[in-house]
Amino acid sequence: MKKTVIKMTALLTLMFSQFVWADAASELQNRLQKVTVFSADFNQNVRSSDGKQVQQGSGKIQIKRPNLFRMDNKTPQETQIIADGKTL
Repeated sequence: MKKTVIKMTALLTLMFSQFVWADAASELQNRLQKVTVFSADFNQNVRSSDGKQVQQGSGKIQIKRPNLFRMDNKTPQETQIIADGKTL
């Protein structure tokens, strides 16, 4: 009897947690849909398969919905990527 209660409690907990995660995912999706402009400075570390850092970089990324994208890399090499949904 005690094992059955424990199993049922575990099962109900798992089922309830699925609903909580679904609500959280839905809420996040709703909030992200409202974001039309995004801009951030970034730092990037590239590592080899054994974990050693082989390159480090930084830059800025800008996104404007629905189709505008711009990324400016400052280091290690200054590059710029711009896209308008048709041309990259």
